[in-house]
Amino acid sequence: MRTTLGTLGGADSLSLLDEYELAVKDGLRAVPPDAGEVLTAEDIASLPEVVQRYIRFAGAIGRARIWNYRLRFRGQLRNGPDSPWMTFEANQQSFVEPAARLFFIKASMFGVPFRTLHRYIGASATFRVRLAGLVTVVNAYGPEMDQSETVTLLNDICLLAPSTLVSASITWEEIDALCVRATFVNQGHTVSALLTFDESGALIDFLSHDRFRTTDGKTYTLLPWSTPIRDWAESDGRRLPVEAQAIWHDPAGEFAYGRFRILEVKYNVAG
Repeated sequence: MRTTLGTLGGADSLSLLDEYELAVKDGLRAVPPDAGEVLTAEDIASLPEVVQRYIRFAGAIGRARIWNYRLRFRGQLRNGPDSPWMTFEANQQSFVEPAARLFFIKASMFGVPFRTLHRYIGASATFRVRLAGLVTVVNAYGPEMDQSETVTLLNDICLLAPSTLVSASITWEEIDALCVRATFVNQGHTVSALLTFDESGALIDFLSHDRFRTTDGKTYTLLPWSTPIRDWAESDGRRLPVEAQAIWHDPAGEFAYGRFRILEVKYNVAG
């Protein structure tokens, strides 16, 4: 049975941008008591060796632990392998504890502007699309969205905030010297993914079998989902992905539906 999110989730009188900004402001009020603590080599000693190497590669040791992160993206999206690519710009604000993710997209299709908001707060997630800021054409929610956004949250943790891999919410299984399985539990939702690294310690792929594909918010298909990373670059002493793709591994043939380039990232943003 599908349920609504609550006050903000059902506030159709708000624009999606207004809802995004209000939720960000609300999340920034809760500064954790350990804000400012530094991540040390001892903190990561219990993790698999390849994960430790990745955290060091990312430049997280000796830096403040991350409790929130904010990004601006530019990229392209499409609905299917034969659909045209649409250019988009996006803002993201995520929180570590309690985990939350807000992702706002601005784009246009055939000259018609549309706005998209992914909202995952508490145990519930939604994915909504509005044309011209007025007409809701996708309103996805329910257990499939909750599980899918939990996978996306794990993906963000791995790619964008690797210091937060030191978490009781994540358990590890070593597959081989360059591959591990991460199992993540959040608000009763359990998902897993295979993380593959190269010899330098860089994460080169993330593959999960726990994410659902939907284009209309009504029908859902469970498909393998991956985000191969093309390159890494240093920003303020941290290494971040330069470009990544989002790929559906459909039995009819895999296809990339998203291309992402990070324009700006900020950690531990103050309210």
